[in-house]
Amino acid sequence: MASTKVKIKDRPLDIRQSREYANFLTGIFWQVERASIGQVFIKKLPIIGSALKIQRTEKINLKEIYSLQKKHRAFLTIVEPEIGLDTKPLITAGFKLTNSSYLPT
Repeated sequence: MASTKVKIKDRPLDIRQSREYANFLTGIFWQVERASIGQVFIKKLPIIGSALKIQRTEKINLKEIYSLQKKHRAFLTIVEPEIGLDTKPLITAGFKLTNSSYLPT
């Protein structure tokens, strides 16, 4: 059985940043965009705009997140940083912490 993690720079790649995960979400009608912060998943909703999902990013770049929000007319942005990453910049920018994960299971 194949492993769900791939080693990159002596650190395993989170499954949510893999090509296979992107293909899965594309199959359930999400769009995928590559950005310097990782894969960004976009769900377009008529009239409302779109929802952005950034899962297990290894860095936080607020300028890029704001740019993506504007580009895709996002009404909801979900950022799930890599475990152990400092979330203070997100909290300072007005993002709220949640205990629930946005995984498709």
